[in-house]
Amino acid sequence: MVYVLSPVIAAVGYDAEGQRLRVRFKSGHAYDFFDVPERTFAGFLHAKSKQDFYLLRVKDHYNAHVARRA
Repeated sequence: MVYVLSPVIAAVGYDAEGQRLRVRFKSGHAYDFFDVPERTFAGFLHAKSKQDFYLLRVKDHYNAHVARRA
């Protein structure tokens, strides 16, 4: 997991082999997104606004499930 500067997102992580993106929120909730290209993770890390990137490029674009609360 890579900790990021965001008002709501605490960290993001990526499993290249499984193409799984994990987004952990400051609330403690985490979501796993599946079949995510590595370039999307790279874009997330480089985005000026992590929250905007999540809303525009991740949420509702990939199959997801709630991960265990961190």
